[in-house]
Amino acid sequence: MIERATDRTIVTDFGIAVVGDQRASGEVIGTARYMSPEQASGDALDGRSDLYALGATIFFALTGRPPFEAASVPALLAKQVTEPAPPLQAVRPETSARLAAVVDRCLRKEPAERFPNGEELASTLDQARGRDMRSPPLVRRFMRNAQVSTMVFLAASVGGQGFSVIIGTILIVQLVIVARRLLREGYSSDDIRTALLAEAQAQEEEADAVRQGRFLRRLDSLWHRLWAGRFGRWFFRMAGLGVRRPERPALPSADRTELVLGRSVEDAYAGLTLAQRDTAPGLPGVVQRLEGRAARLRERGETGPALVDTVAALENLRLALLRLSDGTGTVQDLTAQLERARAIGDQIDAVLGARDELRRLDGR
Repeated sequence: MIERATDRTIVTDFGIAVVGDQRASGEVIGTARYMSPEQASGDALDGRSDLYALGATIFFALTGRPPFEAASVPALLAKQVTEPAPPLQAVRPETSARLAAVVDRCLRKEPAERFPNGEELASTLDQARGRDMRSPPLVRRFMRNAQVSTMVFLAASVGGQGFSVIIGTILIVQLVIVARRLLREGYSSDDIRTALLAEAQAQEEEADAVRQGRFLRRLDSLWHRLWAGRFGRWFFRMAGLGVRRPERPALPSADRTELVLGRSVEDAYAGLTLAQRDTAPGLPGVVQRLEGRAARLRERGETGPALVDTVAALENLRLALLRLSDGTGTVQDLTAQLERARAIGDQIDAVLGARDELRRLDGR
């Protein structure tokens, strides 16, 4: 799917999604064109099978054809198991060598020869394409102006130069103009904060690479700490006076998976009848809770099972809502997924609470 507001491409289903633990041992479930060799053989699976499916999906997106084709499903599965995937550059030579190498590695027959996990794949892709800022262009323009304006005013306060104050004032006026346009198009200070935190993470990685000192780090991070905090919220509140907001907020391109799923769940919930919504009145609160827990996990750099379970709970809620809406699901299915989502939220609260207590004790 192509998101109209941002031109972001979203893969909605590899054809191998399951709800809960419905996959029995040795049972083959999936779409043959994107199925890993071990899945086609009915062997044990792990996350590397999903990386194979992702590689096959990217291969199709770049070439217009799947890695393997055959006249029948059994013949196709046989190819998946026995034949090596064609090199991406052999099918589409203009593909960059670094990107082709990533896709080719995802399509290796042996799981041990693929990337060990999604985090390493994402890191390799970042290196292959460069650390492009994924925020919308208007947001990037605001951040550039905010950084320059902050540094100019800081220099003026130290040096007392009137000319710097004039330049800084002009930049602030430009910031107000850009901020008002952002608000008119549906963005908010939270969207700017998300982009600023992403930029802060990139700067921190650069500082680690060059072994930058503590003072220079704090100086470099001053501008995004200022604009991501209370001052930034106050600035947008003042800049937004008299601005008419659109009914539908803009969708920034740097959204996390749980935020995209959360919006989808809320939209699906809103599409139910009143009687159907009455059967799950606490669902919106559960969604917000899961989104918040996912954000806390990401802040701590924890992208393991707890985050996976949180995202999976949101996806299962979305599927249950869609099935109920089109008549293929039941209220009992939705209630079961809602209770499971609540239980996952409780588990994550317990984990986060225990780790906070350990950190507090270690700090004594």
